Amino acid sequence: TLPAAVLVISLAAGEKKAPQPAAGAVTRTPAEVDALIKSVGPTAPEWFAGTQLTYPPTLDLSWPEPPPTKDWDQSRNMGQYIWSVINENPSRWHEGVKLLHHLLVLHQDDRVKLRRVMVALGHLYAELLEDYPRGAFWWRKALALQGDDGLELSLADLYFKLGSKEMAVKIISRFESDFTRHGNIIKLWSDMGETDRALKMAEACVKDGYPAVCNLCAGDACRLAGRYADA
Repeated sequence: TLPAAVLVISLAAGEKKAPQPAAGAVTRTPAEVDALIKSVGPTAPEWFAGTQLTYPPTLDLSWPEPPPTKDWDQSRNMGQYIWSVINENPSRWHEGVKLLHHLLVLHQDDRVKLRRVMVALGHLYAELLEDYPRGAFWWRKALALQGDDGLELSLADLYFKLGSKEMAVKIISRFESDFTRHGNIIKLWSDMGETDRALKMAEACVKDGYPAVCNLCAGDACRLAGRYADA
């Protein structure tokens, strides 16, 4: 069981705005990235206190997986509610964060559900709100509960966006092929300016039987490097 103090954001400590640099726009050492994540990650965003905790009374906060209902029911099933109601509506992203922080407290004694909440919270912060320090903070906590290559790759992308190519390379260098649905490893190599490594992985991916996605990623890598004819 993780102590409740670790799960509840530090509202009393004062609000901090998280930096939101474009990928590659800043350069930080690994120590600086770690310090940023540790200082900003557990704090409340500036809008948190003014956001109401609201959700349908029919919503099952116990969040069983798989959902108990055969049909899609976003008014009852938590994962489907987050997917269809929260993720697809930017005006409700803050509301979703508030709800997930509420679930952190409700499920603090259930490691499986706690990790599920942390993964979802990291997604909202990092991929929707582009709050990279807080996204990294919660994904790190999820990884501490259970390892996951996909989640580590997501963290590598955040490390690069936060300014440390070194931290990103350390993670993705472990992967000899791209196992992701959308060529995320190829894309990250490309984003980091490692065009040749991106293309080499894309070639291997095509040979493994995934030509559509990997050729698109290879073309995009060439475009990003200014190699328009190759693209």
